[in-house]
Amino acid sequence: MVTPVVDFALTVPEADTDRLALIDMSLGGYLAARAAAFEHRIAASVLYDGVYDLHEVMATTASRAASMPGGLEALMAQNTMARWVVRNGL
Repeated sequence: MVTPVVDFALTVPEADTDRLALIDMSLGGYLAARAAAFEHRIAASVLYDGVYDLHEVMATTASRAASMPGGLEALMAQNTMARWVVRNGL
């Protein structure tokens, strides 16, 4: 997804095409490092890593949901973090 964005940025007259930076956070910060490694037109990157292994977070959420009446919907209704994990993990 990063390459098409860089392609577009290169068409913007106001952009300094020699100084493109990639900034991302959480799981995106982790994945952005990989994107920057292969997209050589990016001059700098700022990475806020937050989540290294989303599988562990999702597995824990699924386990909690399976053990409660109402399952995932009930867990999401009661727990803000579970709601965030499910909605953003999609």
